[in-house]
Amino acid sequence: EGEICSQVGLPLLRALLLDFAEDINTIYLDDQYLLGNNILVAPVFSKEKQRNVYLPAGCNWFNYHSKTWFEGGKQYNVDVPIDIIPIYFRGGTITPIVSAQQYVSNKPIQRLQWELHPDNGKANYTINTTSIKQKLTYIFDTTTGIADIEASEIEGNIEISYHINAAHVERIFINNIETGFSRDCNGYPVIGEELCH
Repeated sequence: EGEICSQVGLPLLRALLLDFAEDINTIYLDDQYLLGNNILVAPVFSKEKQRNVYLPAGCNWFNYHSKTWFEGGKQYNVDVPIDIIPIYFRGGTITPIVSAQQYVSNKPIQRLQWELHPDNGKANYTINTTSIKQKLTYIFDTTTGIADIEASEIEGNIEISYHINAAHVERIFINNIETGFSRDCNGYPVIGEELCH
């Protein structure tokens, strides 16, 4: 995501107003920010046990910690224990997650997990960096319970896994081939070995 931001000239950490200018509630919002294109962070600045979090309109938002969906365009009063920072994934996006490293070129990427956060049954993402190039599209048919993932070939010897944060998925096809999957503790589909987070 950092490489993409540098290519298009946007800061990696940015005010919500840059991406949600049409939402007037983001104009004076100065205690939340976007981390790249997909992740909203609402830091905690006091010892309070709760804080207000505004989720911009135009999409739904997936809470990283509670694994639940929230409607955009609303403010929520959320619990903030000392060890939790409110983090939300933008609906309709796919976020790449890699194993922890000390710095970017520490070692070649060996495992890549795609965190899918479909909104209205759709999500997509293109990653085009010096180390990884792949395009991913997700479409879910609510009448059949079938999820289709189209993934372009990825170069190198990288183990890929998928974590689909969506309910009611009964069958999954990757590039038109039906794929087996397990479910996480929330009932969301997981393909491959899930990275810890």
